[in-house]
Amino acid sequence: MAAVAAAAAAAAVAVFVSLVALAASWLIGRPNGPKSLQAFLSASDRVLLVIAHPDDESMFFAPTVLSLRAAQVPIFILCLSTGNAGGRGNSRQRELLRACEKLNVPKENVAIIDDPQLQDGMKTVWPEQVVQKQVHLCAVNNNTNKVITFDERGVSGHPNHISTFYGVWAYYAWRSRVSSVQNDAVISSLPPLTVFTLETTSLVRKYMGLLDIVASRLCAQQSQKCSFVVNPQPYIGVLAMMQHRSQLVWYRWLFIMLSRYTYVNTLSMLE
Repeated sequence: MAAVAAAAAAAAVAVFVSLVALAASWLIGRPNGPKSLQAFLSASDRVLLVIAHPDDESMFFAPTVLSLRAAQVPIFILCLSTGNAGGRGNSRQRELLRACEKLNVPKENVAIIDDPQLQDGMKTVWPEQVVQKQVHLCAVNNNTNKVITFDERGVSGHPNHISTFYGVWAYYAWRSRVSSVQNDAVISSLPPLTVFTLETTSLVRKYMGLLDIVASRLCAQQSQKCSFVVNPQPYIGVLAMMQHRSQLVWYRWLFIMLSRYTYVNTLSMLE
């Protein structure tokens, strides 16, 4: 009975978010609407998504990942920890790979870091230089020219999310500085780098779900360097999140239903 109830709940969620997707597609297609992510991309772009923990890609970035895959843009995911705070690091790594399969991201495009200085924890601040090094290695190895990550508030305020932003920001600043004043053979061979950060909203907007699509559209419309990304297949995002079984406590089901990040991402270009 429990399995039947869970399946019914998942089906209800999938139907609900699919209806939301139809409404969102209509909104973004209106005249004078904000820019879609594709407006900032070219056919040769390769994107690196930098996250802190397994499940971040599904909980927060699913609209972006699915939009990129729908546009056939190569995407690579760098997960800076195994999510081992509860001793489940090995399980969570496997869950991440299963979730990425649902998101149509090949497992060979996923890198999971297990560094003593990058351990999951609500009181752990990661060294900026260590994050910067890992981002540099992954960006160079995969020849990526677009990076997407959290903003300075980390969506949920998690210190690992915030550390991820500052490490990416440090890499962006360092790479811009090196490419402009030094003759670094590796850096000079890479394409120019653009970084986008995921907007952190107020708590009210965060849990407005469908209603926040309107607010997000209006806010994004005011900036020429802001992208409004609607999830083209929200039910796939739900299926991806369901692969993270170790994390599916009751309140995460509420998050999936009510969070704006299930339906829409607002990305700002870092300057």
